[in-house]
Amino acid sequence: MPTDPYDDLFRNLAKAIEDLFSNLSQDEPARIIGCTIISGSADSSVLEDEEGSDDDGSFDYELIDGPECIYITGEIPPHSDNLPVVKIMPSSVSISVDGDETEIELPIEVQKDDSRSVIKNGMLDIVCRKVLNENNPEV
Repeated sequence: MPTDPYDDLFRNLAKAIEDLFSNLSQDEPARIIGCTIISGSADSSVLEDEEGSDDDGSFDYELIDGPECIYITGEIPPHSDNLPVVKIMPSSVSISVDGDETEIELPIEVQKDDSRSVIKNGMLDIVCRKVLNENNPEV
């Protein structure tokens, strides 16, 4: 019987969920606020975790440099009165929340017209598609 190409994906997803539930506290009910799943080799991704203190106005985010895209994910501050304003530029992303602006320098140039941001359930997800050029032929 031929092997389904999604077998490994589902096996890895099941293992990740099993690990997640085994590490949860048994005293409190579990809640999932946001989730980003990126397929591909973990060796090709770079994860940066930027955290500001609560009083400096910076936006807490995670940046993942994947083979074709750069992913930025962060929680919208619960005390925020307005939705964040996201400006995607070729070499950086600007996130403004209630007048406080966070500038994120990108590790490689991106296509600003082919990039997007989505706000859902208190999470901001930004996907920036990398520019195809001789310095980055794998895109």
